[in-house]
Amino acid sequence: PVVGAAAAIPGVAGVPLMVAGLEHDLRRVRLVELAQASDRLDPASAQLLASLLRQERLGREAVTLLRTVQRRHPGDVWVNHDLARMLEGESPLE
Repeated sequence: PVVGAAAAIPGVAGVPLMVAGLEHDLRRVRLVELAQASDRLDPASAQLLASLLRQERLGREAVTLLRTVQRRHPGDVWVNHDLARMLEGESPLE
């Protein structure tokens, strides 16, 4: 009903889509900000964040995050595993 009413008003029909797009952009920015603060993340949180970055097609940021965490926790099997899987999918030019 509200969407229908907004759609009936000229110039308002695209507003919900625009807001959704902004929310998506803000989410991507926030994920990148979190990745840049990787020195405060434990390995499990970093892995979860890397997965979210990949879902947002921010693979380069995910790899950078996991590389940073891997340097701090070189013996963490799962960080090494996830980093290897992500690097496996990269092209040689990336």
